[in-house]
Amino acid sequence: MQITIQLVNVSKTTVPTAKGSYVKYEVAYKKDGKLEGKNIFSFSAKEVCKFLDTAESGATYVVTQEKNEKGYWDWKSISAEGAVTAQPTSTASTGAGTAARTTPKGDWETKEERAQRQVLIVKQSSLAQAVSTLTAGVKTPPDPAAVKALAQEYTDWILSRPTVAAAVVNDSLVDFPDDIPF
Repeated sequence: MQITIQLVNVSKTTVPTAKGSYVKYEVAYKKDGKLEGKNIFSFSAKEVCKFLDTAESGATYVVTQEKNEKGYWDWKSISAEGAVTAQPTSTASTGAGTAARTTPKGDWETKEERAQRQVLIVKQSSLAQAVSTLTAGVKTPPDPAAVKALAQEYTDWILSRPTVAAAVVNDSLVDFPDDIPF
């Protein structure tokens, strides 16, 4: 994924380690009018670090970034806006049907991803409860098909149940007797 940034400041710090040292670049930049920051380390992005050594504050650059296995965005290349750069090779495959999406700062999960995670949590809990229900008082393990069927029944019941607040309002206010004496 490529982003366009305006470089504000680059500070370079040498960090000593037991085996030597590495260089940490603290990059301040504007993206879409917002001031953001990124730490770049010499041991992970050598070409980007070489470029940052000569980069000018206030100039506009195009950054190619890629999400790593931990879910963080790594800068793979940087070039002056309008310059042609070779695309970095990636070990991660990008499917043809994958649509590009803008990610919020911090790359938190979206509303849809949170909803899907909640469904998976309900399914996992339902599966555990189905096993617990079917093994109570028996000496043989339950049939996996029966466990899956009961877990799906529990999941469907949980996900189709109306909210508690709506149930209270519906039950208590619909047939509320008029108790005001005047």
